[in-house]
Amino acid sequence: MRFLIGDVGIIQMPNGKSYLAGVLVQRPNYDPKAGDFVREVSRRVYNYLDNTKVSNIEPILGDASGGLRLRTP
Repeated sequence: MRFLIGDVGIIQMPNGKSYLAGVLVQRPNYDPKAGDFVREVSRRVYNYLDNTKVSNIEPILGDASGGLRLRTP
């Protein structure tokens, strides 16, 4: 496809946990920077999850998106 690029996969973490990730990007006609962006998103998510303890994650209350954030002291 000329205007879309994406990737999806099951990622195994060093701690034995796994997660499903998917990235879909709309891009200008065959722009190669979109592939770099998809790789960068994957790298950042992996690094974030690799350095985050489950006990440090809490739901964002009052947020309709149902998102999560790191608990701050």
